[in-house]
Amino acid sequence: MRHAPCALHYLMELFEAIHDRKSIRRFKDTPMPDHDIAWMINAGRLAPASCSVRPALAP
Repeated sequence: MRHAPCALHYLMELFEAIHDRKSIRRFKDTPMPDHDIAWMINAGRLAPASCSVRPALAP
């Protein structure tokens, strides 16, 4: 199967993100911008779920 060059680029970025992941156990006491928090919540909301089961989402 052949992938388009841009699709291959995104696959490599995904592989790097999975490969380079790490657990964070210490956090700074620095406020995080609201738009960064909203971006991360939306990313989690759009992630696939096991057996397509979705918990109820808050309005």
